[in-house]
Amino acid sequence: MISNSSLDGSGGAHSSYMEESKFLKRNRVLYFARLGLSFSIFGVAIAVVACEAPPLRHYKNTSQWASAGLALWPLNFDLRPTTAAISCGCIITILNLVYIALTLLPSVSFTPFHCTVFDSIY
Repeated sequence: MISNSSLDGSGGAHSSYMEESKFLKRNRVLYFARLGLSFSIFGVAIAVVACEAPPLRHYKNTSQWASAGLALWPLNFDLRPTTAAISCGCIITILNLVYIALTLLPSVSFTPFHCTVFDSIY
């Protein structure tokens, strides 16, 4: 049996259809905002990898001439920032791709079954 307090909206566990509609609209907006932000981060991570990989490949192709006395690069050239940017970009790309794939999968929603035993308790 439903009490008057739940019909008035003052009950803690009950909500009106209008509150539920507002919640669902807000939830949908947040869903698309998170998905858009994830696509943006995915694009930036791809751009980082795409901008850092060609210079590293060029360095590796031209650094072999140092042994022949034709050093094109300084002897103490530091590759750590480049490798760090590429590895972080790859990790972020993979994790965002997994997040986007899981977000776009449909979710299963179970509706509670109606049982008269539990109605008497609540």
